[in-house]
Amino acid sequence: MKAKLFLALAAIFAIATSASADVTIIDAPIANNNPSLTPQGDYFFVPGIGNAGGFIIGGGPFIDSTFNGATENIGADLAGTGSIFSSDSTTDNGDGTFNLLLTLSGDDLFPAGLADGGGVALDLGAFFIGANAGGTPIDFGSGVVNTADLTVLAGGAPVIGPVDLVGLGFDVQSGSIGANLGGVTGLGVDTILLDINISKAIPEPTSLAVLGMLGVGLVTRRRR
Repeated sequence: MKAKLFLALAAIFAIATSASADVTIIDAPIANNNPSLTPQGDYFFVPGIGNAGGFIIGGGPFIDSTFNGATENIGADLAGTGSIFSSDSTTDNGDGTFNLLLTLSGDDLFPAGLADGGGVALDLGAFFIGANAGGTPIDFGSGVVNTADLTVLAGGAPVIGPVDLVGLGFDVQSGSIGANLGGVTGLGVDTILLDINISKAIPEPTSLAVLGMLGVGLVTRRRR
């Protein structure tokens, strides 16, 4: 998918999350219309960079990632000297919830010294998921997103987070979000982690009743 200029469409709400950086909501949620993932299939999760004039999904061109547990090369980095990698993993917590961990990594996700076409410095990092980047949203199916902890790392040390994006007002359930990561350019950021806690679907009462009737039928047959 071609790199695109992304302009913030909604009001910007700056929210401090650490001494060195902040997270900002840069776009209103976009409805998720792809009911195929639970999660499975493809999703779009990419880094970007920008300034007060807008955001660029720089590097690339990026491709969709696939929910397969593998590390994937999804495109070139912003500096054009390396690659961006994505990966995913799931953990069943045994309590009716599971965690989906999404990772973006590269040598330097938000390099300093880049400028837009008018020569204005690109001094804000960002990441985009799904339709906010013109790509495939994450679809959680009938699962319910409880929390989504964001951590941004440079050399293994956090420069942002962990901070819960749901608690900050992000509609992670929509599968399409964008976030400005203030104060991260030039820090050598090499990893973005998004750890999403999801409640599994619970059968509706009607479904439970049907299952119960089937169980009674089986018991009756065995007694004959």
